[in-house]
Amino acid sequence: MPDVRTIAQGKSPANIMAALFFHLVFCPIGIAQINYTPGDTIGEDHTVFLFAPCRHEADRGEDAYEAYVNQPLSDISGQKYNFVDYVDDGMPGTSPGLCTVTRIHDIIGNQTDDIGVLLITGHGDTMAFTVEVYDSNEAGRAAMMQAFHAYVDTDGTGPDQGLYRPWHIGYGETSTGWNILGISKYFIRDFGQLAQSLVYIATCSGNYLADDLVAKGARVAVGNSDHPTSVIQRERVTTFFRRMDGHEGRESRPVSAARQSPPQSMNNLLFAGEGNTVLTVAVENVTYPTPCRYGDTISITFDAKCNTCTWPEVWSEWYAFCGVGWSDDSLTFKAVLCDSPWWEEDIEVTLGWDHVWSARNWACLDGNTKPPGGNNAEGPAHDDYVRTMAVDPCYAATKAT
Repeated sequence: MPDVRTIAQGKSPANIMAALFFHLVFCPIGIAQINYTPGDTIGEDHTVFLFAPCRHEADRGEDAYEAYVNQPLSDISGQKYNFVDYVDDGMPGTSPGLCTVTRIHDIIGNQTDDIGVLLITGHGDTMAFTVEVYDSNEAGRAAMMQAFHAYVDTDGTGPDQGLYRPWHIGYGETSTGWNILGISKYFIRDFGQLAQSLVYIATCSGNYLADDLVAKGARVAVGNSDHPTSVIQRERVTTFFRRMDGHEGRESRPVSAARQSPPQSMNNLLFAGEGNTVLTVAVENVTYPTPCRYGDTISITFDAKCNTCTWPEVWSEWYAFCGVGWSDDSLTFKAVLCDSPWWEEDIEVTLGWDHVWSARNWACLDGNTKPPGGNNAEGPAHDDYVRTMAVDPCYAATKAT
């Protein structure tokens, strides 16, 4: 969608300079990135947010986003995060809908422990993105200006009077004619608390705000470097979160892989320079070697740091595995084959999802049983990993002695 044409910003150099930007480097050059799922505190699966003030114009991928991260109604997709959406799909009038300046402040400014993923769609430019939308007529413009002054005038009547300044909030008009209020990068710099989340700004030139979001606590932020149409934007959002949900293989689940082309349109979806681009939205096991004989140790390695307060459960009908413990890096769990039958037989081994938790937000294992017969880490999380292992003949020889 073409970008915002005009958005008023404060003109005082002194005021703008007062909005200091302290650059926080989370991943220094030369240090390998370690994957954590989005969020910064131990607890239940965190919340994913959708903020879509311009949904009345077109679908920019909001429906696909919900399908791939929400608690699913079926076993096809969805990462089982709590889902909160603020979507304005009715025609704009003289009052804002669910999407307001106060609402976006609550999402990006007051979240200290439960924000996981945030998708923002609509209009934007290199300095700001749309938050409130009003009708394109004079009544809509008057309502927009009234709202602007209620937010920024120190003697105004707004609920947040005295909190915001003209360089935090701007007003203008979209190329499609709507009167709008938007928030600027200075709003993010002064009020942002992104709590190690994943943020996707699906607006024109949204990538230019990515570094500000990472500096205010997002683990990684992605956005467009161009001015995509709503059709292209929908393709990008859909492709990105479909890949993170494992539908193009586990190799495409990290942010760095999810944004790659093809399709060619993905070339203009960029991420912040210091963001952690190995992030995935759930935990997946990546190695599960076959034991040879009674007493052998197997090492199950995961793609994200795990909560070591709980031990994974590994079981089979005829074979017993005894837990040993976690490695120092919280990525590998070791178990010993502590009992097995004397006869040779293949093992169907199950790794239970409900005892594999992320270190940061307790996002649980994404196995291969949902959908049935599916691939590992494809579709919804909170499912077991089941594998049939071909037993080596040394089992029988070992038990016989």
